[in-house]
Order: sequence, then C-alpha cells, then structure tokens
Amino acid sequence: MRIIGLQFIIALSLFAGNYPNSITAYRGTTPTLDGYLSPSEWDDADALHHDATWNSDAGKVKSAADYAMTCWVKHDGTTLYFAFDITDDTLYGIDIDAWLPDGNALAHELSPQGWPWFADGVEIFLNPENQWNNTTKKETKGDGASWKIVCSSYKSRLGGVGIPGLLEGEPRSSSTAWNNYQQWIENGSQQAVVRLKDAMTEGHGFIIEWKIAADPCLQIKPGLYWNASQGEWTMGLNIEIQDLDSKAAGSGNWSNFHHIDYWAAEQGKKELLERWGALILSPNAKSETAITISDEVPSPVSCILHPSYPNPFNDSTTISFTPLEHELMQLDLINVEGKIVRHVWHGMVGSGRQRFVWRGDDNAGNPLPSGVYFCLLQTKKEYMKGKIVLIR
Repeated sequence: MRIIGLQFIIALSLFAGNYPNSITAYRGTTPTLDGYLSPSEWDDADALHHDATWNSDAGKVKSAADYAMTCWVKHDGTTLYFAFDITDDTLYGIDIDAWLPDGNALAHELSPQGWPWFADGVEIFLNPENQWNNTTKKETKGDGASWKIVCSSYKSRLGGVGIPGLLEGEPRSSSTAWNNYQQWIENGSQQAVVRLKDAMTEGHGFIIEWKIAADPCLQIKPGLYWNASQGEWTMGLNIEIQDLDSKAAGSGNWSNFHHIDYWAAEQGKKELLERWGALILSPNAKSETAITISDEVPSPVSCILHPSYPNPFNDSTTISFTPLEHELMQLDLINVEGKIVRHVWHGMVGSGRQRFVWRGDDNAGNPLPSGVYFCLLQTKKEYMKGKIVLIR
C-alpha cells in the first residue's frame, strides 16, 4: 500500500451560489424513463449521495436503513436528466394510511392551497441563469430562469392523489409560477417516472427518472436556453428530500415530517438562491474529462484525493475525491494524535467526483477546536492523506 500526498493539479470549479457543493452533468446517452436503472444506463453520469452533511428542517437521518438516496445527473446535449435511487423504510400512503397535517386540511388538494411536498418525494431547486439580486435572492422566479418542481411518490398533477409523479412547486403564491409549472408538466417539458421498488428483491423505497427540456426550463439568459454547443455553463442547484412517515414518527418536527433534508444551504437559508450549490453542465462526456496529476504521483491510481477548499477554514470546507472505478473506500478525519474524530464513509463508491462538506465537528456533531487535522482516504490499493487546518 503506497502513501500519496496532495500533489494534484486541479481546476477549481466556480460555484453558482456561495455554498461549496457542486456536481457535474456530463454529456451522456439518453436514458429510458421507465423507473429501472438498467446496467450501465447511468454510468456516464456524475453522482451525489444523501449523507450527514445535508442540513435539515425536520429530524436528521440517523441510519441508511431509515433513509438513503443516490442521485445521478447528466445531459444528452439538449435535455437534462436526473435519477434518484431512494431507500425509505416507510412509504406514506402505501405502507401506512395517509394522514393530514394539523396546519392544512387541504394538503393534498392539487391547487396553490395544497402542499405538493407533503408526502415522500424529492424537490429540485434550479437556477439556470445563475443570477440573484435584492429582489430575487429569497425566492425563485417560477419561470425558466429559476424554479422548483416536486416529484412525489404519492400524488401528481397528471394522475392525482395516489399516483406518483410531478407537482407544481414553490412559490405557489405566484400565479405565474403555478401556471408555468402546470404547463411544463402537462405538455411534457418536464417528465418523471416513479416506480416503487420490489421490497423482496430491491429493498424498500422507490426510483425516480426525471427529464427536463432546455426550452422552456433552462433559460440561461432572456430568450436564450441552454444547449451543449454553448460550452460549459454553471447553474444554481439545490435538492431537497421529503420523508413522511407516521404522525408519531415526526413528533416535535414541523408538520410532523420525519425528515426534510437539503443538499446545499445552511439551515434556514434554503430559499436563498445565493446559498445554493452548483450544477456544472459540461459539453464533454465523462470519459473525456481528463484529470491531470503531477509527475510525483505514481501511475496508475484508482482514486484521486483533491485538496480541501477552502483551507484553512473557519465555517466549512469541502473534501472531494474522484474514484476512477467502482471502489470500496473508507474516509476518516483524524487529529494530530492519530485519533479518528470523524468517520465519514465506508462502502462502495461509484466512479466520478464525490464531495463531503465538513463543518469542523466530530462524530457526535460537537465542534472541534482549532488545529491541524488530516483527511485519510483508503482503498484496497492506496492510502491517501491530506492536511486540513481549522481556525475558530
């Protein structure tokens, strides 16, 4: 086992918002929207995973058996695609009877008075124009420049209550947004297929495959819609997961939700476009994206550990690594005494850049003191170490 220092030469991505999370949509094959993640269908896509770094508005997820999610994203040159593989131990309205929140007896009404996100599902927040200002930073516009759409396992615009699919998202108070979203869903500008997993063979949960047409949903400038011929483009992105179990399971949480977690933005700031992460749309295929390393690093390697950024840090830093193949990996953070202070990951990881936001806390969520820490990444073949400086 060899030790590889952080000698890598990398290009730092520009973040759409100020939050240091990003994912790249590479150009890939056009997937079949059938709710089945066929072998190799999403291998040409970048991926992200729900983990403990996601912020929460209702009860942090404590185990992967309770809730887990992997998301893939790619494009085929003109259309953007997402896929979600969700593990959920209890499906609202399926494993348990549907119930209504105390705050809204019309939660399942398919109108602006309803709550489209009240069920198990995923909500995509997208800011294609990658802009915000004093009048728009707190709320999406509800058009192709910035929007939010919900995909629910329990209800949909096209099928009604009991049929999974897409629903109008926020801001529901805007008739312009509501009408735009409804039109996109009804005319197929956005399409999603939701399939409940076979619990015996696949585990408990559901699969989402989601298609987003560039025109009218990816407006990068007034009257101009994204396509791959324009080169690399960065959009603002946030992803929210909603997990609704029994009313008792969400006791003490807002509207008795079991979990409401989001990929980017601090707690209480998920509505701020400036605090979303980045979706980098690359004109290249994933296999064409070269990673350059210095001559000091032996070749071949099975994984690259990138320098943490920012470093030194005060609030948070992003640790990222790129497996070059499907690999069993372990990622830990240790102090100068060699003690593990934060266990981050142990398990299989797919190829493509992976990211973890560390807020300087230990396994129990307690803040650690200022000092030098080390990120340790282990595979079957290699052992990589990077230095991180925390300044309080």
